Amino acid sequence: MVGGVGSDPGPLTPADVDRWYSGLEAGPHSWVVEFEGRCIGAARLDDVDRTAGTARYAVGIFRPEHRGRGLGQEITRLVLDHAFGPLGLSRVQLRVLDFNERALACYRRCGFLEIAREPVQLGAIAACDVIMEVRGRPGSTAGFA
Repeated sequence: MVGGVGSDPGPLTPADVDRWYSGLEAGPHSWVVEFEGRCIGAARLDDVDRTAGTARYAVGIFRPEHRGRGLGQEITRLVLDHAFGPLGLSRVQLRVLDFNERALACYRRCGFLEIAREPVQLGAIAACDVIMEVRGRPGSTAGFA
């Protein structure tokens, strides 16, 4: 789990990498995140419903040395530009664990507001999923500070 609980799973085998890329390719709104010529993560919009104007957002930056540099905010803003622009969506939601302060701060800077919390159990750790949402307006980039 990126940014979550658990230990580093270690290096991936070539077969693991192929499966991961294939999974991303299967999603019509999935992107590999590249920085300085290397794959450092992925972003995606899931459950895109153009009729309802909604989607769920997920992003992961794999290695700690790439976090805290503003990359998550840049990625999120690019994906939201796509969601509220070409896709014509009006609302994007996400879930983030309540102890992931860095991600919470990033999402707030990008205009997401907390709309609910749901308890989750992660092994011996009790936490909450924070459900956040940002709404778009025609002709604007929603919620961007």
